Amino acid sequence: MRKTIVSIVLILTVLFGFAACGAKKNVTIEIQKEKIAIEVPAGATVEKILEAAQVTLAEKDVVEPELTAAPEDGAVIRVSRWASVKIVTADGKEKTVELTGATVADALKHAGITLADGESLNVAEDAYLSDLTEDIVVASSYKVKVTADGKTTEYESKQQTVKEFLSAEKITVGEKDRVTPAQNEKIKSDTEIVIVRVTEKTETKTEQIAYETKKEYSDSMYDGESDTKQNGVNGEKTITYRVVYADGKEESREVVSEKITKEPVDEIVVYGTKTVQTTAPVTDPPVTERTIVSKVAVPDCDGSGHGYYVVTYSDGSVEYEDY
Repeated sequence: MRKTIVSIVLILTVLFGFAACGAKKNVTIEIQKEKIAIEVPAGATVEKILEAAQVTLAEKDVVEPELTAAPEDGAVIRVSRWASVKIVTADGKEKTVELTGATVADALKHAGITLADGESLNVAEDAYLSDLTEDIVVASSYKVKVTADGKTTEYESKQQTVKEFLSAEKITVGEKDRVTPAQNEKIKSDTEIVIVRVTEKTETKTEQIAYETKKEYSDSMYDGESDTKQNGVNGEKTITYRVVYADGKEESREVVSEKITKEPVDEIVVYGTKTVQTTAPVTDPPVTERTIVSKVAVPDCDGSGHGYYVVTYSDGSVEYEDY
């Protein structure tokens, strides 16, 4: 596309092989909205005049009168620029038109497009197609909700895509942020856009390495006995994590590196294997039952009929019983 310069007056003296004091003529070049007044030799052709004014023609541009003509003094040379533009309708359909010397309004009419109530254009209707730097977009007003940073906000938008809307509303999206729907998606009525803020941090933590317990055996200790030969000591390791946060909440944690800074010391416990020797228990001799060997009566001397017995047992013991 070409930059338009309005009402530029350019006065040049161009000889084209004529003497400086030869006859001259004044010509105006109209390039759509741009006007250039130029003084040239009387016999200069349109082609030479355009060259003198540094007007470059594209292949499909139209010039009146034709390039070989030699316009008279006071003549107007009209240059109509050719352009191919894309028209995007409110429903997302696309049409391409190719016109010469046409405006945006001409392009819409050529494509059979009439703006409905509530629809608008992203460019001025009187702008020439050759001066446009973007497609012609017919936009309707949409209600859009955006949820980000803990709040939901409603907007009225005429943008076509999520990306265009975010840019127009100056809503910043970080490189790692997640946008739903995707930024290249078309905006529709009542579109809800959700932006999840994603951040990554590197975290380093020190963790214990539990010691192991090993067993040893000794025949210098009895079975069932044990002794700690070496106390166990926990080790330490430094772990570096990559942590991903979504809207401030931890979403994932990945180990980046791990380094042992203190080796653990094993605990060693010795267990006895010696067998305990046992002897048979000592028992008392068997108890034998005694019997009466003799029982002799010894009467009292008072004639009462009482006295006592002298009882002798088989084990040699003697006992006395009254009668």
